[in-house]
Amino acid sequence: MNIIGWNCRGIGGPRKYQFIKDLLNSTQADILFLSETKASTDRMKKFIPTLPLKNHAFYASKGLSGGIALCWSDTINLQVLEVTQNHIWAKIIYPYKPPWYLIGVYGDPTRTYNKKFWDYLQQILLLNTPTCITGDFNAISSSGDKHGGNSKLKTDDISFQKFISNSGLLDLDFSGPAYTWVGRQHTSSPIFERLDRFLVTPTWLSRYPSSMVKHLPRIHSDHSPIILKTDGFKPIKKQFRVEHSWFLDKDFSSLCEHYWSSSQNSVRDMS
Repeated sequence: MNIIGWNCRGIGGPRKYQFIKDLLNSTQADILFLSETKASTDRMKKFIPTLPLKNHAFYASKGLSGGIALCWSDTINLQVLEVTQNHIWAKIIYPYKPPWYLIGVYGDPTRTYNKKFWDYLQQILLLNTPTCITGDFNAISSSGDKHGGNSKLKTDDISFQKFISNSGLLDLDFSGPAYTWVGRQHTSSPIFERLDRFLVTPTWLSRYPSSMVKHLPRIHSDHSPIILKTDGFKPIKKQFRVEHSWFLDKDFSSLCEHYWSSSQNSVRDMS
């Protein structure tokens, strides 16, 4: 299963729409969680059904502020349990396996109400159902999650840190850029933070032990899309190809003979 979380900073026009479609197709994503869509109910109703993932739930923005959406494929049996301006809580159901929870979150950018939000999520986690949480938390959990600006943790960052610790959540390792958000990017002193992540319960990870997260390039937003693959990232085997231009080099034949002879001698020495 492939799950993408992205603060898209508005669903935008044709270019961003095409980027989202290409992202879903290239990653073969089964689930997409978008935050900060900046889209009204009418606009979301027109936008979401045209994506490769046909099923959806969303909370419209208030003007150009906020807005979240969860989309999933027909291969996923997903039941939406709750939708608010800050999260979409869903249950993933299987025929012969216990269900698990997926929660897409969008932390309050003003950081005014996040402490209450973390407390609420902690109540959900007390249900002891395997859970995966993703999205833009609008908080960091350590000074290592930030580069530039004041490295001191804010009160809300400490609340987020305690939420992770008290809930026993695991912050999945990732590959790709260290930071998922950039501020003041057009100045001489940009600020980088890791605001987007996947947090899981130990019971969820025991179910998907090969899970890996990757931070994708930051395009069309000041946030990077992040993707979780429950089967991990399989290395791509590149085929060796001979370039015709190599034969134009006068030393090509002699080099081939030299390395071929060396490889044969190495094989004889090993036998």
